[in-house]
Parts: sequence; C-alpha cells; structure tokens
Amino acid sequence: MHTKTLQKVFVAPLLIIVGAVACRAPALNSRNLKEVLFQNNADLVTLRQEVHDYGKSLRTGDITSGPVVLFNKWAMALYRDCLLYGISNSDPADPVLPELYAAYNKDPKPRPDLIRKCKLGDAPVAASIELLTRVQGLSGDAALSDALSIVEAFKARFKHAKKRSDTYFMSRMKDLLENKQLPLEEKIDYTRRFVAVRDISLAEYPREYFEELLKSSSLSGAQTENINKLLKDINQLRNKQ
Repeated sequence: MHTKTLQKVFVAPLLIIVGAVACRAPALNSRNLKEVLFQNNADLVTLRQEVHDYGKSLRTGDITSGPVVLFNKWAMALYRDCLLYGISNSDPADPVLPELYAAYNKDPKPRPDLIRKCKLGDAPVAASIELLTRVQGLSGDAALSDALSIVEAFKARFKHAKKRSDTYFMSRMKDLLENKQLPLEEKIDYTRRFVAVRDISLAEYPREYFEELLKSSSLSGAQTENINKLLKDINQLRNKQ
C-alpha cells in the first residue's frame, strides 16, 4: 500500500474520533473520575496497539515519515493520562488539584511542565516531558529516523501508563471480588467491561477467583453458565493476542 494511503489509514479516523470525543465528553470532575479512568484505561489498550502497528509500518518501509498530527494526538493522550494519575493520587485538599482538573478539561495542547505536579516519580516525569517537548518542537512530519525514535518513546510511555492503570484497577477489582455483600452478577459484569475493550491483563486478573467459584456447590445453574461463558470469552481474547 502507498505511503500516503497508509498514513490516511492511521490519521484520518483519529481526527474524526478525537473531534467527536472533544464535543461529547463531559467535563472531568470528582463525581465521574472513576468512569473517566476506566475510559482512559480502554484508550491505553487502543493506543498501545496503534503505536505498535504504526512502528511496524515504519520499520517495514510501508511508511517513510511520521505525521505530526498523529504524534500530537498521542502526546495529548499521554498528557491527559499523566493529569489523571495526578488527580486520582492527590488528596482532595491538595491545592494543585483544581489546576490539574482545569488542565484536563481545558488545555488544547500539552503543557509539559505541568507534569511535574502529577506525582509520577522523577524518571517518568523526565521521560514524559522530554517526549512531549520533542513533539511540540516538530515543525512538520518527522523524517524516518526521528519518527522511529519518537514511536519507540511513545511505546515506552504508554507501556508505563498501562502498568499504572493496571495497578489501580487490580486493586479495585480485588476489593470488589472480596466484597461478600456484592452480588456475583455485578462481579461478572465488571470483569466483562475489560473483556469488551480487549484488555487481556485486567480481564485475566480475576480468572482464579471465578475458577474457584465453579468448584462451589452453592452456585445456581444460571451463575455457573455465566461464569463459564465469561471464562470462555477471556480465553478467546487471550488466544487473539
């Protein structure tokens, strides 16, 4: 496939999607933070695959440059992920919290220096600021060697971001699974949300819990069927990875 055609495959859909999301997405606040964190986790799954696929096309020579619009889109996603981490790990009384909320809701492009306030740790902060500053310095599409380097940097940053997200959701899922007052159906439905967004790491996390439940004689026929279907879907997702 021609280089320009391949670039359109990656870039054109994202412009439509990003524009639509910007119009529809409600402002982030403390009440919808958990749902926004879930959507951000789902976006990270998609972004990691997108970065991987684009890098593969660069390495095989199918694409010979890196479109700045694509890198700017990734940069904004990385910036917003950093802001979300800072927001979700700040005390409600932290004076920096309103600034992070405002930046998430209003900033049209990344402000690399604000990442210093996101509690990521020295190394992730430095790496993120360096990458965002580098992308902002592009005056046009990046040449092949620069594009490959930028793609690898985004790959590392999104991998790190997904690990942070996994830690957060695994902690939440552990509490949910151990809650004996919570109906089994809610635990199954919660796990299904990760299957639906093709997040194998989090879909796999409660596998042992559900497998142990199947050994229990207290399950109804419908509950047994629902667990078996869930485990089958998780297996199918894993086999597609």
